[in-house]
Amino acid sequence: MLNLKKTILICFLLVFASVNLAWGLTKSRFSARYKSCLSNIRILQGTVEMYNMDHSTQMDDIDEESMQILVKENYLKSIPQGTESSCKYTVSNKLSENGVIYCEYHGGADIEKFPPNPEVKEKIESQKRWSRIMELQESFGIVIFLVFCIFVIIGIIRVIVKVVSILLNPKKNNQQREKEDL
Repeated sequence: MLNLKKTILICFLLVFASVNLAWGLTKSRFSARYKSCLSNIRILQGTVEMYNMDHSTQMDDIDEESMQILVKENYLKSIPQGTESSCKYTVSNKLSENGVIYCEYHGGADIEKFPPNPEVKEKIESQKRWSRIMELQESFGIVIFLVFCIFVIIGIIRVIVKVVSILLNPKKNNQQREKEDL
């Protein structure tokens, strides 16, 4: 009966761990792409500001041609690629007049002024809701893991006690084995 309990506990822990792992990987992938896109925006914004400080002709837009100029003049090593196929960098106003670069899909660094696409916005909100649930699950997972560790420790202690009792009382244990054999 004890083996059945251990087997059920191990199966439960494996299912619990795999669900948490799958959720964590999905969450991490979206979060990484979103943050990478915002990072590209900040890099482009800073690069254009540097270019505009160094040149009398101001860069007002961030299109393919202007990005080629930034690469050619060594302000960028390469043209930043969008993290999703839907990423498209654009500007709110002329960049020389305090314009801001943002992604049409992910939005901008200032989420109130440049909100993301509704699909992305829903993912962000869903992530916030699920992160609270996952915090509770992680706490529950820690408790389950500790219970599992206690079972393992109890099993180890039982084996140690049995070995020590055999070593300390070899005659008594031989007599008990003989009785069990009958």
